Amino acid sequence: MGRNIFVEDNSTACVFYLMRAIEQVMRVLASHLGIKKVGKKGMPIEYAEWAIVCDQLQAKIGALQQAKRSAKKSADLKFYSDVASQIEWFNDIWRKNVAHARTLYRLSDAENAIRRAKDLLDLLATRVKESP
Repeated sequence: MGRNIFVEDNSTACVFYLMRAIEQVMRVLASHLGIKKVGKKGMPIEYAEWAIVCDQLQAKIGALQQAKRSAKKSADLKFYSDVASQIEWFNDIWRKNVAHARTLYRLSDAENAIRRAKDLLDLLATRVKESP
């Protein structure tokens, strides 16, 4: 990876802002799966916490498992399970720590987060298109 002043001098901030991008990925995926509101009170997806949205994603993916067996079902389950699990992984590995000021990140941490975020965005882009 080339020299990046922002990442080198602000590794923790870099991770923080990457988590904001991943949060948008989570909400785009939820919307793509038809999830508009979550939780017992039907909170709009834009205002829901990560854990609640992740739970709804898992429930939606679980419902897909009940569909008739087919190549499409298999491909859908693989894609949605992969993206959803990576979103949860970002939450557990980086977001909780950076959002609650529990950790300071080094350059190598920020570079790792950038690579992982790029991989997730590339994967999402294979099946989910930007809304107008």
